[in-house]
Amino acid sequence: MKASTLSRIFFLSSSSLILISFFSCSHMQTKQGELEEETLREVSLTREELIPWTDELEADRLTQTITATEGIEKRVVLSPLAVLANTAEKTVSPIYPALEWVGKLDYRFFPEPAKSLLDNFCTAFVTGEKTERYVTEQGRYLLALFYYDISSFLAPLKQTNASQEPAPDSVPSAELQPEEASSSEAISEPMDFETFRYGEPFISADFLQVPLQFSGDLATMNAVAFLVREKDAWKIDQIQIRAWEEKGK
Repeated sequence: MKASTLSRIFFLSSSSLILISFFSCSHMQTKQGELEEETLREVSLTREELIPWTDELEADRLTQTITATEGIEKRVVLSPLAVLANTAEKTVSPIYPALEWVGKLDYRFFPEPAKSLLDNFCTAFVTGEKTERYVTEQGRYLLALFYYDISSFLAPLKQTNASQEPAPDSVPSAELQPEEASSSEAISEPMDFETFRYGEPFISADFLQVPLQFSGDLATMNAVAFLVREKDAWKIDQIQIRAWEEKGK
């Protein structure tokens, strides 16, 4: 009886010692972890205080609700793409439309006096006004041949088109001969074109080469104009016809 009681007392004592040791070690580890954590926090705070921080830039921008920006209308919903499109003009090269034959409609490097001269010549050409004053002295005969070639091409088209009649008081296109091509009447005859367009010029040291296109009810004509400087003014030295396209074909 006494032996059994002593065994129980020994077992309970041993269990109590084990539990006390366990909790004591656990408590010591917790305390040690807290101490290490506090030590690391103190080191971090100390080092952070030693860092030379700069003043915050535009701190209010981070808390503001931005509903509009410069260059974008308020009715446009702001998005990354909208902002990118607004700044693209400053960072991305512009894209110009391009047409068949005349190419890109990019006139950034087209000298304004030369461009103005070409505009005036083309307007006079499609309206039947005199065009000699836009051409160099040595280029006037080539201009007359230019008119002659156009008349020769359009003559049969006019004959097959009942609605087209020769303009009154003008030399009939079918009767125009090369030796008559240099006459003033020949190079002011309406050529049955209503619209014109031209593209980006090819610029060299001596001249500008510009693709041209004239369109009318009967045909479309592709040509190239060569512009040169003559006495501090731009003039057309020659025009070459490159291609024809009959309407309806």
